[in-house]
Amino acid sequence: MFKPVDPVVKEMVLMLFGEYVRKKRREKKLSIRLFAEQVGISPVYQSSIETGKRYAPSYEVLQRMAELFELDENEQALFYDLAGASASEKTVPMDIVTFINENERIRVIIRAARDGKISDEDITRLMKKIKKTKTAKK
Repeated sequence: MFKPVDPVVKEMVLMLFGEYVRKKRREKKLSIRLFAEQVGISPVYQSSIETGKRYAPSYEVLQRMAELFELDENEQALFYDLAGASASEKTVPMDIVTFINENERIRVIIRAARDGKISDEDITRLMKKIKKTKTAKK
C-alpha cells in the first residue's frame, strides 16, 4: 500500500505538473481559453491545473493534452508521471494502466518485484538493457 504523501510535497508535485502543462501550452502559443476548449475542459479548470490548485484531469483529457502538445516518448513519460504524482491518491500513471491490466507477464513481474523475488540489481540491469536497446535502434 502507498504511504500518504506529505502535504508540502503534494503541493510541489501539483505545481510541477501545472507548470509543465503551462510551459507546453505556451510553446504551442495557445491561450488558456483556446487550449481548454480543444481538450474539452473549462478555462477556469485549465487555469486551476496550471496554478497547482487542481489535480490532473481524467485520462481522456490527459490524452487530448498529450496529442496537442505533440510530445515525444520521453516527454510523454514525464507528462504522465507528473500527472500520476499529482493525483489525489497515489496512482500508477494512466498511460500504462491499460498495458498492465492486459499483460499477465507484466503483472507477474511487478508482483515478483513487490515480493522481493526480483532484486533492485535485476531491475537496474533490465533498465540498462532497455536503454541500450533503445539507443541501438536510433
